[in-house]
Amino acid sequence: MRTRIAVGACFLVLGACGRQNYDPREGSMLDAWRDPELDAGASDDAATDAGLDAYGADAACATGDVRLSDGSCAPPLTLGVEAHVGARSTYLDVAINGPATLHTALTIPGIGGDPTEDAVLAMPAASPDVLAGIGITRIQVRHAEETSIDFHVVAHRQLADGSRESLVWTESSSAEPLLTIRTITFGPNPLETAVFVPDVYRADPTTPRPTILFLHGWGGATAVPDATGLAMDGGLLERIVSEPGRYEDFPFIVVAPHCIETVHGGCWGWTNHMLPIAALDDVAAAFPVDATRTYVSGLSTGGQGTFTVASMHAERFAAAIPIGSTYDERTPVCSMIDVPVWAFHGEFDTLQPPSNSQTYLSRIQNDCGARPSEDPALTLVPCRTGGSDHCGWVEAFDGSHGGRVGGVTDVFAWLLDHAR
Repeated sequence: MRTRIAVGACFLVLGACGRQNYDPREGSMLDAWRDPELDAGASDDAATDAGLDAYGADAACATGDVRLSDGSCAPPLTLGVEAHVGARSTYLDVAINGPATLHTALTIPGIGGDPTEDAVLAMPAASPDVLAGIGITRIQVRHAEETSIDFHVVAHRQLADGSRESLVWTESSSAEPLLTIRTITFGPNPLETAVFVPDVYRADPTTPRPTILFLHGWGGATAVPDATGLAMDGGLLERIVSEPGRYEDFPFIVVAPHCIETVHGGCWGWTNHMLPIAALDDVAAAFPVDATRTYVSGLSTGGQGTFTVASMHAERFAAAIPIGSTYDERTPVCSMIDVPVWAFHGEFDTLQPPSNSQTYLSRIQNDCGARPSEDPALTLVPCRTGGSDHCGWVEAFDGSHGGRVGGVTDVFAWLLDHAR
């Protein structure tokens, strides 16, 4: 039996190609990819040569081409791979030049070469772009964050002589950090902003992405940043960090500035409204923020901040989601009648009663001299905390809030339905 090992072109964004020329038949961890159907009918060199001769001189392949199992001739396989490494998943752009079966895998160094739970993803046999080698096939490989990872791609096909032609690509990398901390100067003081960028951005860093400006509550304004670099106060970033399965394919950039009352002031209700705008502008200069699909949300006094910032900068936002809002009658909400609002509030909240959100929405609906472009909506969340029942943000984000607007229950789908 003859196994042909060829190494095609490697197109990498992370550096030179790593280890090459693995032989899947010779004791490596890639043995898991052996195809029993390909092994069937394999022969020794003499029988193989006789099989090839049986085609006769008139049917000979061109110099350098190979005879496939269906009797056709084809040039040797080439394989090109480009890896776009993210925090929880990596996109592999794979190009081959002819019919082949394709496998991808990842392994974590230091665990004896054993594959992870998602180690082998066999492409469907009926996938015409893979089998025909047309264009580039994009494969998403999921993995844990902040780990060193070995990526592998194997393309193989059976030849007429019963042997297998194989290409193997491998590369080592590390996951990107889940959150990026950016620091700018706001007034005389530094302003830190935590930024979440979706993994798909790594594969396509130019397409504008929908973006959420998220405003923390009073707990964040008085707390010391944690290991993530931000006092997340139970908000959207904390959900993203703590629930990787739910947010693995989350499409939004999230911008979460840290307003510290003793440093910046104006954090209650985010009356220092230029602070989050400065953070948003900084991120928009560094990442492809979609200006037509930029949204604002916040919890507790960050809920009031959602009304404040959307009122003062209505031209920037396509929709708003305030949660458990505090209240200030001075907030000029009539300026935001063209910003659709879906508010959430804990039904039993005794710290910040639901009347806070109800009053804001009533003013938008009835006191502005014109009807809003879309009727504001309020969902009262029947959540309990065992204390003041000041809650509702977890339910708002995970879809368990029980509300529905325009037939939609998922707040993120609702956001994406709105653009400026």
